[in-house]
Amino acid sequence: MSRYSTQAGLVSSEERSTTRLEVELTGKAIFTSFGRQIESRVTARDLNAHGIYLLSGATPEVDDPVQVSLAQEEPKLSFEAEGEVIRVDQLPEDQQGIAIRFQSIPDLDH
Repeated sequence: MSRYSTQAGLVSSEERSTTRLEVELTGKAIFTSFGRQIESRVTARDLNAHGIYLLSGATPEVDDPVQVSLAQEEPKLSFEAEGEVIRVDQLPEDQQGIAIRFQSIPDLDH
């Protein structure tokens, strides 16, 4: 997270102190933008208890709801969550970096 994001209050101190895990999981994300669902292949780059950073060819808007579904074969791992887009970074080669804040993680909800 950039120093600006922290200073501007875009990230809470709780989120800043959460351990980030560098991952490389692949899967899909379904963004709902202007009432329309957009499905995109994604690769997760890092993950923490509050959110995830994805690489995608899609260009969602900040505050768009998103459903994320990721999987890995070895070791076997699957992950699903719902959240909202909090930042979209334009990256080279028509790719976006998308920061997602989790709203629910179904496997953990009771």
